Amino acid sequence: ARDYSWNIKLGELCEFQSLHGHIDVPSDNRNLFQWISEQRFEYCRKELGEYSTMTEEREKQLNEIGFQWKVEDLARNHDSKW
Repeated sequence: ARDYSWNIKLGELCEFQSLHGHIDVPSDNRNLFQWISEQRFEYCRKELGEYSTMTEEREKQLNEIGFQWKVEDLARNHDSKW
């Protein structure tokens, strides 16, 4: 069930990307924004060698759509667009 809901959110993020041309989800899209924050948190835990729900497969799927793992990366890429 956990994978099912994760895949639903990934689908929502892909849909957002196709509509807007990016995955810089605004905070007023609370559910998706929160999910993205959770993915970053789980990725950090994985990098630290702690228990994490971030699997290799999930990481790969997010990388394939250009997911920004760190907020600083997002800001840097955002600046380069302007």
